[in-house]
Amino acid sequence: MDDLRDLIRILEEHPEWRAELRRVLLSNELLRCYARRDRSGMGYR
Repeated sequence: MDDLRDLIRILEEHPEWRAELRRVLLSNELLRCYARRDRSGMGYR
């Protein structure tokens, strides 16, 4: 991986990695927001 575009491409190829990346990068408050969106059926990308 050489740059951000490579990371984005890799994450598009491996969507199952996104949850772990969110856990590492986002605060607990933001993670709770994502969880609420999941439960509400709004979803996210």
